[in-house]
Amino acid sequence: YEFDYVPLNNLVALYDAGTLDTKPLIILRHAKAMARSDWKGGQAVDDGRRPLHDFGKQQAKALIPTISAFGPKQVVTSPWKRCKDTVAPYAVKKKLAVIERHQLSELGNAKRPSRTTDVIQDFVERNKSVVICSHRPSLPTILKTLATYAPLGLRKQINEATTLRPGQMLVAHVNRSGKKPRVVAVELQESILKAE
Repeated sequence: YEFDYVPLNNLVALYDAGTLDTKPLIILRHAKAMARSDWKGGQAVDDGRRPLHDFGKQQAKALIPTISAFGPKQVVTSPWKRCKDTVAPYAVKKKLAVIERHQLSELGNAKRPSRTTDVIQDFVERNKSVVICSHRPSLPTILKTLATYAPLGLRKQINEATTLRPGQMLVAHVNRSGKKPRVVAVELQESILKAE
């Protein structure tokens, strides 16, 4: 049919440009955590140990097929319990080691956002698929860094992902065929169990 030529020609153009060969870089906000006010009676204590809510534990398990669809070979996370517990079911299922980076925690990012930037740049530059789990307060630094690898048309979409809900993820498709890696497409995905 005549209308089939447009998408097919676009596909051929993308193939000729070498942009179809991508690896996913997934930015995942941890699953639903226990409310700060409910944990330890709302006392100001080490928030890094605050666990997932029971719903968040179910959500983490429900993320397995969604993350699996992109096949990340590396699992990177903030060392805080709620992040580790979000990616653990996927890592166990796929028999992958979990790499902890304190720069991805709320505290690590607040103290030295430049180090959070360095971690994200490192994983964008690697030619491996990866899921990176972090916290809402760290997302602006993470996404701003990722956006530097994207054309203007995608930067807005990437930067808007600072509003990811618990268990939601931004999947950046990174092409590394040129001198510098570049994000050629992005999409939002989440667990079938949605947190409000």
